[in-house]
Amino acid sequence: KRREEQRYDHIPDRQFYDGVFSPWLGYGEFGPLLDEIRNFTLVSPARAWILYSLANQSLSVRGNFYEAGVFRGGTALLLRKILEKTSGSQQLRLFDTFGGMPKTNAEKDLHQAGDFSNTSLKGVQTLVGTSNFVTYHPGIIPASFVGLESDLIAFAHIDLDIYQGILDSCRFIY
Repeated sequence: KRREEQRYDHIPDRQFYDGVFSPWLGYGEFGPLLDEIRNFTLVSPARAWILYSLANQSLSVRGNFYEAGVFRGGTALLLRKILEKTSGSQQLRLFDTFGGMPKTNAEKDLHQAGDFSNTSLKGVQTLVGTSNFVTYHPGIIPASFVGLESDLIAFAHIDLDIYQGILDSCRFIY
């Protein structure tokens, strides 16, 4: 080996360094989770790592986990796996049309109605599961939040592509 490479041989987990420590490359228990969700999400490994880290930190907070914008269920599966580690009563609440992009506003939105339609409620349920702590809320936001006004929220992942849906989610969650 070159002297430069030998200089770093002693660093534990060297494969997770790309100039700096880069855990999104698959460090620890995150690696198998990333492999499991990779084909069901558009979220980059770096963003998935941030989601993973923040959700794990939120386990100590009372309340449920929300995901607004589920698409094919990759990050929902990640959140479900994190919640499985606890024996608490936290719910994973998933909000989406589960059928693609609804009508959009051409002045504010990049996407058009029908984008991301390669998904379904049944497909997401098959991936994420129908356990007693995962609930599905199909429909348009904010209507799909109705009845949850007094719900405690420990963690929220808003991954929507429609301006009004993002605004309505932020208002409801806040």
